[in-house]
Amino acid sequence: FWAQMAPTSSHTHDGGDNGGLEPWEQKTDELFRTKTVEEIKTAQRSNRDAIEKKKTELRELVTDRYRDLIEAADTVVTMASSAAEVVSSAHNMQELCQNIQHGSRQFGEADYDRAAPSAFYTIAIQMKLLMDAPEQIWSALEERNFFRAAIMYVTSKFIFDGVRNERDSTNRRLLKSFPILFRQWDSIQPFKENITRTAREFFLSPQPDDAAVAALAAVMVVDQLSVTAALQWYLDVKSESVSAALAAVPLGQGLVVEPTDKICAVIRGIAQTVRQLHTLFGQSGAADDDDDAADAGDAGLGKVGRFLRRAVSANRAEDGGAAGGLFLSQAMPASVRDFRPPLATGALDKIPADTLQATCGGWFRGLIPTVEEGAGRVLRQVEAVVGVVTVRDAIWTLLGQEYATLAPGITVSIADDAGPWGVLCRRVLGKETELWGTLLQQSVMHRAQTVLTSMFRVAVEAAFSTATTYTAAIAAGEVEVAEESNVGENLWGHRKAPEGGHATQQQQQQPQQQHAKGDDAGALAAAVGLASCPPSVRQVVEGLTVALANVLEQSRVLLEEARDTTPRGLSDPPPPFEKCGDAIELRRFLQAACEKCVDDFVANVDTEVAAILSKEGGAANAGANAVDQILFLGRVCRAVVLHANEVQQLMLLPAGGKGGHLDGKFVARTRRAAQRRAAPTEHDTRLAAVRDKLLAACGRCHAVWTSRISHDRAVEFRRRLLEHDWAGVVVEKRTWQRHTVEEETEAGGKLESVVRLPSQASSYVLTLLCNACAEVSRVGGHTVATETIGALADALYDECVVGYTELLNGPTRKALSQDALLQILFDLYFVGDVLLGSAPPAAGGPGQRHVHFGDLVNQCKEGVDPFDLVIFLPLLEASRTKMYHRCTTLLGYFTQLRPAPSGLRPTLSSSEQSNTMALADVVNRFPLLPISAGGGLKPGIRGAKKKTKAGQSAALFAL
Repeated sequence: FWAQMAPTSSHTHDGGDNGGLEPWEQKTDELFRTKTVEEIKTAQRSNRDAIEKKKTELRELVTDRYRDLIEAADTVVTMASSAAEVVSSAHNMQELCQNIQHGSRQFGEADYDRAAPSAFYTIAIQMKLLMDAPEQIWSALEERNFFRAAIMYVTSKFIFDGVRNERDSTNRRLLKSFPILFRQWDSIQPFKENITRTAREFFLSPQPDDAAVAALAAVMVVDQLSVTAALQWYLDVKSESVSAALAAVPLGQGLVVEPTDKICAVIRGIAQTVRQLHTLFGQSGAADDDDDAADAGDAGLGKVGRFLRRAVSANRAEDGGAAGGLFLSQAMPASVRDFRPPLATGALDKIPADTLQATCGGWFRGLIPTVEEGAGRVLRQVEAVVGVVTVRDAIWTLLGQEYATLAPGITVSIADDAGPWGVLCRRVLGKETELWGTLLQQSVMHRAQTVLTSMFRVAVEAAFSTATTYTAAIAAGEVEVAEESNVGENLWGHRKAPEGGHATQQQQQQPQQQHAKGDDAGALAAAVGLASCPPSVRQVVEGLTVALANVLEQSRVLLEEARDTTPRGLSDPPPPFEKCGDAIELRRFLQAACEKCVDDFVANVDTEVAAILSKEGGAANAGANAVDQILFLGRVCRAVVLHANEVQQLMLLPAGGKGGHLDGKFVARTRRAAQRRAAPTEHDTRLAAVRDKLLAACGRCHAVWTSRISHDRAVEFRRRLLEHDWAGVVVEKRTWQRHTVEEETEAGGKLESVVRLPSQASSYVLTLLCNACAEVSRVGGHTVATETIGALADALYDECVVGYTELLNGPTRKALSQDALLQILFDLYFVGDVLLGSAPPAAGGPGQRHVHFGDLVNQCKEGVDPFDLVIFLPLLEASRTKMYHRCTTLLGYFTQLRPAPSGLRPTLSSSEQSNTMALADVVNRFPLLPISAGGGLKPGIRGAKKKTKAGQSAALFAL
């Protein structure tokens, strides 16, 4: 620091002499010469701060590392002591060699007799074995020769214990020449845990039977385990292997294993474990061994017991057997040469069959939740049904291979149809156990159901997201969705004939089904097809049908099994499991999931409708734009019912049998068969419930429209009705129809008189009814259910009753002349004929409206002269009939709802021209056929001319 602060000038002091100062003193002197006092103080403070910082770092270093420094110092001291001992031993060895070279019999400080060299060599060779033991054990472990490593360990322990407990004084003096004894044993002793740990790791993966026998025997020798304890140890290791195999490996922390490979590895390990349990511990006898030396004592022992019995037998080969010739030296003590590894009590016992089955059965039952949880966690990586099927098929192939390997070793009686695997499970686990059905079937099917549920959820979310996009566009008044404000004009003015001119077979079948239920609008929509819907509705429904078709396609691989035509011989093992054994459960799940899909869709529609009405301040304040949005949602629900055939296919899946084709023909056959049956099946009932939910949602949407339209039209109607100038009826009377009435005089002659009576309804009545029909046509009469139009007719009639009641009972009642009452009476007749028809009387229903109608008619009749009323009523009835027939087509939306009143059905005569449409009790409602519908008919079909006329009438009706 001071050197940096010193000036860089090269000049010297006076006379060039430094005065004998040290270099640092010279720099300091120069510093005081060139720097100011403040600069010197600043430099001093900086220097002191640096000194304090260094002191702090030194204290922290000593505080944190002093223990390491002390240990390092102790290690250095120990190393020095060991080095000194080595040097001393080297000097002793040098002296001993010199004594041997000169023939001296002196070893150390004592004199030994002639037998001393033999004792020395005996101890020396044992020391040599202890010195080589670590290397020998490591080598055996690397070669996976666990039993050799165990023999080396227990032999080394035996030698160490024998040498350490030596009582002979001569040998004890000789042992002083080997101070490394205890230190060498300290290096050998940890191998006990190392052998057990390595063997445990070895068993974490499937191993051949011979290697497994040797490894398990090594563990029993090292840890002194009985055969029962060894069985439990083996089962614990296998449980750990299953958990480890199913453990999820985080990304970036290991090799990513495919879910199929991981699950197959687990099942393969469990199958091999069951087989090895029978091999290692089962009472299979010694007949299957290739060891000629097996004796009668081996009968009933597993391979582990027979292996250990041979290892500790007295007639073990002189080559050392598993020890690899460690005891061949003649200098080795007899106790070491004849050493046999000690075994724990019960190591060579025979495990009773019931004990083996109880233990292994308990292990397997405890394994079930582990496998189910782990397999479920692994299967979360599978995101498609095809992946689930791949896992199932891979397990099927794997188990088939595993079961085939059991056939040569397991004897199965002819009467036993369980197969080799079933026999093996009875021997080991106590009962027949199917690995697929017990461990994986539930997890795999749960994953398949989760994937399918996700597909259903995505289908609903995507469809409804498209729907909300269009509702927002309708709210914004975008041009792309202008057809939603006038569906009828869009259908008849812009729709083109379908390419080819012919409806599909499925479209031809649906109208018959709808017509059988009395839903003429549904029959029309089904006949025209999805093309009858506006493009926005069409896109929503097509998106939903495509998603549901994908669900059907994905489900087919789970429900249908590829048929194998290869005949199976009597000796061939049975298949591992039935691939489509859970098809019934899956079909029922698909039905329930489809129902849940419809419920979610309906709930979303209800939520959206509630949100739209909330923005408008309630249904009573809903504007035309909000009503169009709600009507769009209603059309979507109805279009799903009529055109989403995939919903029908999902709901009418066959409930029984193995597999089944999920195509349209099969569903059509199922549907026709259900119609022929007297009682509907469960699937028909559930399908009807799904349809009813969608139609109910559509009805709720239309109810908002019905309420709003009836209210708006009724307000205008009542205003015109009450503000009408009834005094001017005399002027209007000039336009009434003239009737000639013949009366008989008192003298018996005839007197003719002319009367004028109303022959058509008032303008405000016709305006109300025509505007209501125009509104129905605007929103698309083919998309509105008959019940909805009926509800609209009832609502309009109720509003008319309110208006006429207010008129006849209000302050204007006195101003109503007889002519005014006749016009009102005619209007009431016309309104009742059009909106009520001849509905059967019922409490609270249309019949109750007939009662109100009769009360109003009576009030009008009371204001007319009774004698005139007798003459006028037949004439009014004739005009009433003609007026009804003139407007039957124009007001067809209402006149076709219910049968016409009986008085309006005249008989046809050859001399009088009448409207033939009124001859039928129920006038067929003209379907809104497109203008180009005639082009879709095949030439030569009878009735083509009639249908062309019907199309012309439909065009007139649309006006």
